[in-house]
Amino acid sequence: MNSPQIMRSVGLDYELLDSGNGRKLERFGTRILLRPSSICIWKKLGERWGEADATFVPGQGWGFRGKPFEEWDLDAGEGLSFRLRLQRSGQVGIFPEHALYLPEVLTALRQIKGGGAPRVLNLFAFTGLASLYCVCAGAEVTHLDKSKQALAWAMTNFELNSLGSKVRLIADDAIAFLKREKRRAKCYDVIIADPPNFSRISRAKTWELDRVVIDLVEGILALLDRGGFFFISCHQGYGFAETVENLLYQYSGRSKIEVSSTALSLKETSTPRRLPAGMLVRGRVP
Repeated sequence: MNSPQIMRSVGLDYELLDSGNGRKLERFGTRILLRPSSICIWKKLGERWGEADATFVPGQGWGFRGKPFEEWDLDAGEGLSFRLRLQRSGQVGIFPEHALYLPEVLTALRQIKGGGAPRVLNLFAFTGLASLYCVCAGAEVTHLDKSKQALAWAMTNFELNSLGSKVRLIADDAIAFLKREKRRAKCYDVIIADPPNFSRISRAKTWELDRVVIDLVEGILALLDRGGFFFISCHQGYGFAETVENLLYQYSGRSKIEVSSTALSLKETSTPRRLPAGMLVRGRVP
């Protein structure tokens, strides 16, 4: 079984132990979790499913094999710690597939020319894994997320690593922020974005990627300095990469812009099987 591209991950203490029958078995550091995954239509193979410390069932919440727990710290590699927390949605505060492209982000930071620290804008930045790595690489990081809960969680992770004063956290809508920064003539060397497919902002208002992707791509290009890098990931697979690449061509004035895309996937520890986890589009402006 071949993958179109194998990406080198940072040292996140994570394993996809097994998957199948609509579920996935994952190890996040010292905890093994069993969670639903509708994409896992194949059969499970391993015998470790009974080792799950916590199991999430939609509509019921988390169940525990032993003593209940809510949060724990994960070794995120490079001497970094990362606080995880069981959520009512079944999430834990980290998407392991993001660790797959962080080595490319760090390489990009090392290629930034000029004096001073590289300027990084992390949009839809969630709980801060990418921002942590960028700060540790010496970058000036603007970490933006609309959710104040996510920002508070991110600050916990920065303080956990004694980096609370090294990052600028902003609660704002990403599209509105991009437009304001453009009016201010601000520039960044690296822009990272992981937009959700869909989000309910209020009872009457929703956020849909299909409706804002044009503004997102245009805004990112407008704020990138010459020779700047962008990394745009998304859990939406079908057509996302092609759409973004076409928009990049359109809004770059058809200039020669370096761009490529790859599928993100998590490999099982003991088999060649891979769990699809979205798409990544990355590149560099002239």
